[in-house]
Amino acid sequence: MIKRIICLSLVVLFSLTTGIATAKYSGGDGSESTPYRISDANDMNDIGLHEEDWGSHFVMVNDINLAQFTGTQFNIIGNYEGYNDPDNKPFTGVFDGNDFTISNFTYQTTGRDGIGIFSYLKDTSAVVKDLTLVDPNVSGGDFVGSLVGYLIEGTTSNCGAEGGTVWGNFMVGGLVGANYDGCISNCYSKANVNGNDWTGGLAGANTGGLYDPDAKRSAMSNCYAAGNVVGNVNTGGLVGRAWFCAIVNSYSVSAVNGNEHTGGLVGDIWGDSPMFLSNCYAAGSVSGTSNVGGLVGYDGGGVLTSYTMCFWDSDVNPDVNGIGNTSDSNVIGESTPNMQTRSTFTDAGWDFVGEVINGPNDIWRMCVDDVNYPLLSWQFNEVDFTCPDGVDSFDFAVLGLAWGSEQGDGNWNKACDISDPNDDVINIKDLKIFTDNWLAGK
Repeated sequence: MIKRIICLSLVVLFSLTTGIATAKYSGGDGSESTPYRISDANDMNDIGLHEEDWGSHFVMVNDINLAQFTGTQFNIIGNYEGYNDPDNKPFTGVFDGNDFTISNFTYQTTGRDGIGIFSYLKDTSAVVKDLTLVDPNVSGGDFVGSLVGYLIEGTTSNCGAEGGTVWGNFMVGGLVGANYDGCISNCYSKANVNGNDWTGGLAGANTGGLYDPDAKRSAMSNCYAAGNVVGNVNTGGLVGRAWFCAIVNSYSVSAVNGNEHTGGLVGDIWGDSPMFLSNCYAAGSVSGTSNVGGLVGYDGGGVLTSYTMCFWDSDVNPDVNGIGNTSDSNVIGESTPNMQTRSTFTDAGWDFVGEVINGPNDIWRMCVDDVNYPLLSWQFNEVDFTCPDGVDSFDFAVLGLAWGSEQGDGNWNKACDISDPNDDVINIKDLKIFTDNWLAGK
């Protein structure tokens, strides 16, 4: 008996010292090099129970279905109660979706603010990336988004909401409720959004400098929205209200229905705040009662607002101006055929795939006129290097021209460095990814 007790004690001691008894999720230790592994719905739900981990690193290793959690059963990550509330507890870590999906996220309430899979992201260290939500359905009070309720200084990149619905009162967005001094890039929402004040297809608000005039501006770049947006005041296809910020290389084809201050891209630009809209367009239908614009509903910024070559479809919205309460020579109404013609945009300096005059970044893409509005190049398969759309022998030729090159060589093509991770050389690793996509018919 004594020997058995000693052996059992040794097993327990070994388990404790090796971390077996305290293992969380599906592995990992939460460090940058060994992030916590999130492989199923229970792992995902557990994050919200462990506040001590909200500054850690996480990586998804599977697609996840959250259908088992209904009502308010899911433990959303972080907590936002209000400005400077002592009970605020942000997520400050890194969540890497690793190009997987989370489907059927549901959270239904009216008595709580800061609703999303992540309630509250704060700090420059906070990152949510490479994640797609499929059919999210959420409702809440203020600061409501399918992915993030309130984003402060953090980053959301390469994320999207594929369908679903988002309901709320104040600062309601298809993906993010409110972005304050944060960065949203390469993101999209196809969710239907319904709110009262500050309602947007992608974000309810995109703001900076509200409490600190010297703070960095919120940035939104390479984003789009394509759902139905319904609001009361300050309703926009992409953003409900914007100020002290920049929105660049983004678009909305959302159908927008509001009352006061309703715009195809932005509902309202708040007064006396520097605001930059550059290389953006709106092409969805817009309806409202006062200050309704094809691009912007109401611009209260006056001379502090800077527009650079922005467009709106005047055939879709023939009874409104580009800006509901003013005009600007850089807010240009074009017919649908012109909005679906590549040269309309390249002549205005937009950087497209296949041209080099307007820049090397290939931000936009349109292969054939009279088919669609411009799309962001990241919306295409990563190995679909060039027109026509689809992976084919033309793309193989592009890879061949860059074959064997390293960064700095004359035939170097960054787009062809598709190995994971990128290694600044075009070789057999890139060829394997290319052929896998080609054979899959992507």
